[in-house]
Amino acid sequence: MGVHVMVKVKVKFFASLRDKYKVREVEVDCDGGLESLMHSLDSKVKGVRRDLFDDEKRTVKDNVLFLLNGVNVKTMKEPIRFKDGDIVSIFPPIAGG
Repeated sequence: MGVHVMVKVKVKFFASLRDKYKVREVEVDCDGGLESLMHSLDSKVKGVRRDLFDDEKRTVKDNVLFLLNGVNVKTMKEPIRFKDGDIVSIFPPIAGG
């Protein structure tokens, strides 16, 4: 039987996401996994999971910039595991021209 240790993660929203969700940052508890973080985040900021998480791929949507302690999670080789005190920065999709 595994025991999940809850960790506190600070999530910061930038640019148009601040306006959309009416929040700059929020602290959430999760079990260290991405799905747990998204579930906890969605309970505080409605619509976040739908907008930012790809349920089929079980990861952050391709068009969202999602940084963990300043590192783009899409460049990480290992599965995402959050630690107590981690900072997540989320930027909206950027349109190119």
